[in-house]
Amino acid sequence: GTTTWIASGITIEEMQIALAMEIWQMGKYSTETQTLKIGCCQIRLQHTIDEFIAGLQRYFRDEDNNIRIWTLISSATRLT
Repeated sequence: GTTTWIASGITIEEMQIALAMEIWQMGKYSTETQTLKIGCCQIRLQHTIDEFIAGLQRYFRDEDNNIRIWTLISSATRLT
């Protein structure tokens, strides 16, 4: 339920931190393989974020509040 949804948000944060650390460790000069791996991780992470946001409606029924929360989460989690 709600606890699982919130926990998945924490997992997303951990994924973002792990990805940022991996990018930082690569430094300026990465191989093509490393760049492709990072790209795949970014796509997977964005998909996970999109699913997390989609779950918002299941747990927050108030439509006005839903819109405010979705806007806040969406702007805070977009990778672009």
